[in-house]
Amino acid sequence: SERAQRVMPEVLQSALRLMIGCDCDDGCWCCVHMAKCPEYNACTSKRAAVRVIECLLRSGAEQQTVPSAGDSTLPAIQPPAMAPG
Repeated sequence: SERAQRVMPEVLQSALRLMIGCDCDDGCWCCVHMAKCPEYNACTSKRAAVRVIECLLRSGAEQQTVPSAGDSTLPAIQPPAMAPG
């Protein structure tokens, strides 16, 4: 846990650089898409991923830690509504 906490800012900064440096408009296989995504990457968003990482990095800089998923100060993230099929 401590080791992950120490390297997480560097991992997040690397991911952010990769996404920002990618020439795609809103996500591709090089920056945010996953080959094994069961929703065929329909819910992935490069812009959203960039914002989330920026918020995590900003929060980590303020607290010197990256918030965990169980942190009650983080807002709940609701999945997007799926269009009727």
